[in-house]
Amino acid sequence: MINKVFRLNRIALILTFILISSCTTKFKRAKELMVEKNYDEALSIMDELVARDPSDSDYQVGLKEARLGVISQSLIKVRMTRLAQNNNESWELLRKVFEQQNYWNLFPTGAVAFTQTEEIDEAFKNIKAEIIQLDRDHKPLRILYLIERYKNLFSETKRKSFENSTDLARKDSRKYCIDLAKLGSNQTFYLNAFVNSLCNYLGVKSKALDTEPEMYNQIRINIDPRSNVPPQFATAFKIYLDKKIAKSGWINSQSNKPMVVEIGGDYFFREITTREPRTHTYYEKIRTTNSNGTTSEREEPRYFYYNANVVIQDFSTDLVLVNSDSHISIFKDLYESNARRTYHDYSNYAINLHPESTGYSYSESEWREKALNQIANKYLKNIETIFDQKYCQNLSETQKKEVLLNQSLKCIQQTIFNGQPKYTPDIIRRTFEKEFAVNTDELQTLFRMIW
Repeated sequence: MINKVFRLNRIALILTFILISSCTTKFKRAKELMVEKNYDEALSIMDELVARDPSDSDYQVGLKEARLGVISQSLIKVRMTRLAQNNNESWELLRKVFEQQNYWNLFPTGAVAFTQTEEIDEAFKNIKAEIIQLDRDHKPLRILYLIERYKNLFSETKRKSFENSTDLARKDSRKYCIDLAKLGSNQTFYLNAFVNSLCNYLGVKSKALDTEPEMYNQIRINIDPRSNVPPQFATAFKIYLDKKIAKSGWINSQSNKPMVVEIGGDYFFREITTREPRTHTYYEKIRTTNSNGTTSEREEPRYFYYNANVVIQDFSTDLVLVNSDSHISIFKDLYESNARRTYHDYSNYAINLHPESTGYSYSESEWREKALNQIANKYLKNIETIFDQKYCQNLSETQKKEVLLNQSLKCIQQTIFNGQPKYTPDIIRRTFEKEFAVNTDELQTLFRMIW
């Protein structure tokens, strides 16, 4: 027992030594990278080392050094981008630098701080110039966007200097809001919702049109009475879909009607447990006395007979999903699988027989989980594809302005409200840039501001 403990301690010491050596090597490499001014790679190493040992003061110092290096190089990139006349890109880079500093709670000093101050001053000057030009071009929403997007780059004094521009832009936007509201009808729910929020933000009373979203507020699952799908399967399927479809364009909390999905088809689960004869072979030493008086030994096989338990499972679903929305076609999915597990609990140390289990088996609820995960993912992908085809791929610049705006807002709602990273058709980008003077990515900032 003492020897065993000693061996375990020795192994632990060896592993500790290897870990320390590895960390020392990595720390040395991070320092070399910082000398080479490769701060991004050095930061990755230091993050790993600090995660392993947060109490190590050398690691903490190295982490701070790497982060300051990243900030310094980011500010240089801001400057080079600005000098290349890419103002919008430089403002975004500077904004990311600020976000990084606040997240790390680390703020530069000395020459790096001086560079940052210079870039802040340049950004302020260029944004002010941009606002003047936008005012001349009668693009008040773009002015509101710029101020909202970049105001946190500046001191309180500088932010206050935007107040007059904000007030003028809000005033100019009111007329735009009133004109845009005139385009609405009981067929343009998404345009109406956007206009109402914009007008409320601007302090303009707009006539609320009696419209309802075309989408649904929830999923409701029904079972086709002719099928043999168990109720617990339908309940679990609804839970799966609720989680996955909540961020889909099909769901709108302001709606008052559910999307009904009827489940039909076949459901099958069978488990057969049998006992299978097994033979365990072991050997026994037999000693014999030879004719010359000597002894010899030989090993003779011995057999232990027992029964192992065998579990055989078959599970399948052959489902048909019928949606209440006529645009969503009937969906079919087949899931088939089986399993086999063999096990016994016999234990006899003397003959080297131990409990054993091979293969695998699942409970019926676990089988349902596996099938549900597959079909829910496939079904969600199917209806998202249909959504894109119906609302995003049939847009045309020949459509009436109000129709195109409404359809565009409907198409991107899952991106705007739910943060789904989805491709936006070029026609929508052009439409928004023409109408609102912001692209689809920038529109998210505008939405957060007015919604």
